[in-house]
Amino acid sequence: ARQASIDRVVRWRSRNRGDLRLNQVVVESLSKSPPQSLPEAAQTYGRLLNEADQRWQQLLKESPAATNLDDPDWEELRQLLMGADSPLTLTIDDVEEFLFVDATTQQQLHAKQRLVTDWIGSPGAAPHAMALEDAKQPADSHIFIRGNASNPGEVAPRQFLIALTRGERQPFQHGSGRLELARAIASADNPLTARVIVNRVWMNHFGTGLVRTPSDFGLRGERPTHPELLDHLASQFIASGWSLNQLHRQIMLSSTYRQQSANQSGNRQALATSREKDPENTLLWTMNRRRLDWESLRDALLAVSGRLDLTMGGSSVDLFAPPFSSRRSVYGFIDRQSLPSALRTFDFAPPDASSPQRHQTTVPQQALFLMNGPFLRQTVKHLGAKPDFEKHASHDKRIDAVHLLLFGRHARPDEIDIANKYLSAEVTGDLANDQQFLTLWEEYLQVLLLSNEFVFVD
Repeated sequence: ARQASIDRVVRWRSRNRGDLRLNQVVVESLSKSPPQSLPEAAQTYGRLLNEADQRWQQLLKESPAATNLDDPDWEELRQLLMGADSPLTLTIDDVEEFLFVDATTQQQLHAKQRLVTDWIGSPGAAPHAMALEDAKQPADSHIFIRGNASNPGEVAPRQFLIALTRGERQPFQHGSGRLELARAIASADNPLTARVIVNRVWMNHFGTGLVRTPSDFGLRGERPTHPELLDHLASQFIASGWSLNQLHRQIMLSSTYRQQSANQSGNRQALATSREKDPENTLLWTMNRRRLDWESLRDALLAVSGRLDLTMGGSSVDLFAPPFSSRRSVYGFIDRQSLPSALRTFDFAPPDASSPQRHQTTVPQQALFLMNGPFLRQTVKHLGAKPDFEKHASHDKRIDAVHLLLFGRHARPDEIDIANKYLSAEVTGDLANDQQFLTLWEEYLQVLLLSNEFVFVD
């Protein structure tokens, strides 16, 4: 490889290039210590440029009026750093143009950017989708020795994983191999894909997967708690043509899914024994109680207040800017570099990393957001003004109607008594007429929305 590089330089020098010449300082330095990689070559040039600068600084100390170095080769290197055409030379105009744009120009630029953004999100904008196109001449990649791109090793042919391939592996034959890779991943012969998907769907319904390490089915992952069930669901999933709808239906119609999570009626002794023998509910003898995730909680609040926009499609929207969009949370705009604090508070998954499952925390900020946040206050006011409640003359009927809407059940007598006592309290002073404060009826609704019965799935 070294001789080939020398031959290439010789051929290059032999061409008719007029007054073009090689810098002898560079040639001698590279000949004395030939670089073995691009980083080593860059280090050689760095040392030469640094020495050129030192020679220039020393010359200025001896002769302040000097305009150039005596040696033309060293002067050529100095010009790379300090010449008028050097990329390191910035004029005042360059600085003013690129670093300190005047306010008027900035406003004009931002206005044009807003016009483009509005046009992309306008109702008349043509729908579009991002797509990938294969390279006309795809090439195999090399293994980088110790991760160094400048030190390539053996060629790694484009082919599927050996651990998931039956028989001898064959390199992909068509284009980049993306389509062949997709077919290999979704093949019925692949023992992993169907099980991973089934486990993720199960985890979304029960809070915990049959394999409790959803992104690791390898040696360091946990064994499935019900391996036969996982295999059965995976085989049924493949037999149904990979239908997620049928998979959801099969799980949700099971007696396991239709269990309740708390206050089970029946033998108390049997319940205590089950909790003692299986405190983590590994055997699924009861339903796991789960808190609504952020998106489900927000959509539930909009739904009960009658404001949820069920329109399908369209561009993303800012969910946290007043007057607060009523679109479903799935259409919320996510900025990976600037995630809203409310999403972090409610355990939203980091958008810039792989997150097989969300961690669940209980912190004071969650309750404070629901107690004092402007979005919830707006939701409460819309909920309190619903005609479904105003048509009832008595508090008892209104309270019962609220429980039916929020909890899907009638209010118990003790709940009606407590609510009546609270709603009959007299409010005096500035709070009675100040529109920024909630009325007693709205405060009562807010308490119900903060209750575990609304926030948790039983």
